[in-house]
Amino acid sequence: MKYINLKSGYSIIEIIIYIAVFATVAVVVGNIFMALISSFNQTRTNHNILQNGNTVLERMSREIHKANNIRTATSTFGSSPGVLDLDSIDESNNPRTVKFNVGNGALNLYYNNTLVGNLLSPNIKVISLIFYKTTTTNGPSIKMEITLQDTNDKTGLTEKFYNVATLSK
Repeated sequence: MKYINLKSGYSIIEIIIYIAVFATVAVVVGNIFMALISSFNQTRTNHNILQNGNTVLERMSREIHKANNIRTATSTFGSSPGVLDLDSIDESNNPRTVKFNVGNGALNLYYNNTLVGNLLSPNIKVISLIFYKTTTTNGPSIKMEITLQDTNDKTGLTEKFYNVATLSK
């Protein structure tokens, strides 16, 4: 006859301790995972805003450098939303007007009063756009100040960008 050892196995106290240790480890790992996801999302948001800000300032600077006149009557300086209206030339040396303004959070570019499109990614919006007309030793210049926000970000992170561009002579 075989005897059954009733003392082998786990007691209820041991099982509770094992479950508690497992639950603690699971919570710690879960919190680390959530922190990594949050950090990744924040990095992606920063990247999107910086990439859009740099691209937009580069495009506006290029258009200002090509321009030969600021249309002050139809531009708005020193307040947001700013409007910048320029006389310029196209690639074929034909005259054209170039206009930047904000509409529904989009930074719009117009050539000859025809909308070319929004210069920003769909999830980026303009919070503020201000132009300042200045004069340097090289001629008339435009100081640009733009504040952007990623609409996918729940923290409401915004970033300001600045640049100065001089018109061609």
